[in-house]
Amino acid sequence: MQVSNALSLIALALTLTACGGSSGSNTVGDGTSSTAQTNSSDSDDAQSSSSSSSVPSDGKDPTATILFPTKTSSTDQDKITIRGVASDASGISTVYVNGHKATLVSSSSNDIPTEEAWQVTLPLKGGDNTFTVDATDRSGDTTTSADQVSVTASSLQIPTNFSFNPDTQTLYGFAPHDIVDFDLNSKQQRVHVERDHLPISGCFHTGSSSYYYLNPANSDHFELYRVAINDESTAEPVMEGYFPIDQDYASFTTKLVCDSHQDALYFLVNHSLSLQGIDHSKIYRRVLGTNSDWNLLYETEGNSPVITDMVTGPESIIAYSRAQKRIVAISKEGGSSTTLFDNYFSFVINIAYGSTENDVYLTTFDGIDHVNIPEQSISTIGEVTSDDPLDFSQPGSTHLDPINHRFLIGDSDYDSIIAIDQNTGNRSVVLSSDMGSDSRIIAIRDIILNQKETYAYIMDDGGNASEKVFEIDMTTGDKRLIGDINSQANIRGGSLELDESNEVLYAATEDSVYRIDFTTNATTTLALADINQGEVFSSISAIALDKESGQLFISDAQQEKIVALNVNTMETTLVAGEFRGEGQVFSDINGLVFDPKTNTLYASNQGHGNVHKVDPETGDRTEFATTCAPSLIAGEPDMIMDLSFDSALNELLLLGHRVTRINVTDSTCDYDNYGFLLSIEPLPESRLLAGAGGELRLIDEETGETVVISQ
Repeated sequence: MQVSNALSLIALALTLTACGGSSGSNTVGDGTSSTAQTNSSDSDDAQSSSSSSSVPSDGKDPTATILFPTKTSSTDQDKITIRGVASDASGISTVYVNGHKATLVSSSSNDIPTEEAWQVTLPLKGGDNTFTVDATDRSGDTTTSADQVSVTASSLQIPTNFSFNPDTQTLYGFAPHDIVDFDLNSKQQRVHVERDHLPISGCFHTGSSSYYYLNPANSDHFELYRVAINDESTAEPVMEGYFPIDQDYASFTTKLVCDSHQDALYFLVNHSLSLQGIDHSKIYRRVLGTNSDWNLLYETEGNSPVITDMVTGPESIIAYSRAQKRIVAISKEGGSSTTLFDNYFSFVINIAYGSTENDVYLTTFDGIDHVNIPEQSISTIGEVTSDDPLDFSQPGSTHLDPINHRFLIGDSDYDSIIAIDQNTGNRSVVLSSDMGSDSRIIAIRDIILNQKETYAYIMDDGGNASEKVFEIDMTTGDKRLIGDINSQANIRGGSLELDESNEVLYAATEDSVYRIDFTTNATTTLALADINQGEVFSSISAIALDKESGQLFISDAQQEKIVALNVNTMETTLVAGEFRGEGQVFSDINGLVFDPKTNTLYASNQGHGNVHKVDPETGDRTEFATTCAPSLIAGEPDMIMDLSFDSALNELLLLGHRVTRINVTDSTCDYDNYGFLLSIEPLPESRLLAGAGGELRLIDEETGETVVISQ
């Protein structure tokens, strides 16, 4: 399978439950009912008035199976197409889903097929929707509840970049583009402003109960908007003024901070005046309610620090300088700075204000550092190991919740709000769009499925955390962390191969290949660099398994070669590369598949933007020619991200900015666009498993619809 160097907020189940039945009604969590709307012309009595049978009963009831969606999934759509198959020796007469008649795709008056494909499009209510299929054969025999699936419809958006009001326990922020709030007590979300692009920065001002945000307008200025928020309604955004963009410097990072102590806004603008990163910063101040202009309060001059992040206190701005490794206090009146703590060497992501200006909290990748200013001491709260399910990947906003004695940290990779107990340091998830148990997936780099389609195995590159391998239950979406690959060399993601008969999973990272017993969780490192005879690897990019011979083919993107590792003897043999075989030299191999029927390897080349057909016996390689337009598989080498093989259809699947299917027999090809994906794995019946950032999705290639199985 493949690895690459190529990142929908869905799924917290709400309390509504929509139960399918012959009445077509939805039952919600409080016991009330609401009738599902449908465009179908078939009503419930159509099911009971099916045509009389002219075929004698064979005494056997028909079967029906739902192919899409899976048993448990989620979507942010308001309708879904349920698709499946039904079969009986006498032929299928009708299929109903929640009392609504499905279309029989292959029905014919002159031919009575024993298996019928069927589909029906039905509306979704917010919360859990249960769909049940009933099938009747031509003999009049009926199977009720032949199959059932549950789909969660949710528009939940997690504001990982947020402001926090501890008195009301409410988060305010944008997620990903809309302005939202979330009440942590009631678990209710409100969307205040729907937007189609990301604001520059925003903050909630407690005193005026308003959310302020800066909107990109043009190259000359930003627009400042205010949204008045109360318990009853949300006002339309009102433009409060402009922020002129400094044409002398290129803005690098910005942050808007609301100061409820003095009813003011502060805007931090960082600039890069050289190629050495941020080396100049300015802080502007704007008094609220006076239509005043933005006034420059602070600017990096001489030895004054470059400000990376800041938070407001009653008397001053508490700021951190990553360049000078210093915590400073900046006067709100004159902008003068005073050093509070020097020589702080950890990499700070965010800064939070404590109960006084003597208590400063800094978020790092390890946890929360409490800096005691009078004692000039540092203590770390909530430090965890790299394999912890809640190890930070992309931490952002941090706020102290003094009422519950905890810190709230938004992690955009996890799409979650994580709490760290102020006293014990224990971590927990406060808010998440997660589906399935265990920790949140960050970025799925490879997928492989077992033969019964009951479990999927994924390589999660971990973002800034360590790489992980998860086993995902295809019925529930629950995740189980398996093995201990203990690697953060995730530049190229990861690659998986499954040997189900031996209950072994092979996992490759850029620097290692592991063998994982997925029943005992035992992990063995195949220490290729320590083998006395064989090849030394520089940058492992993909693996492919020949189960019959016990050969694990391993590609090296840096040394431009493919090596075979005998998983029984641990011996390695050069298969193809500069010193073996004829043909074009590889260029940044990032995908590898093996076709056992023809004893052929296929390797995708990031550098060439093509696919090589490789003979493992001779090492000879030829560019795989297709009838595709050149732009489908070539000319865009940076877009080749995954290579997989559909053995049932004898097709290569090349993932770039779209999914291209190439028939290896006649070289014909076709393509579809399913949005930005990192990895794919073909399934029977025109379906794809796909990794889209941290979501494991099921794509129905017949309809183009997508659901989330796990996150």
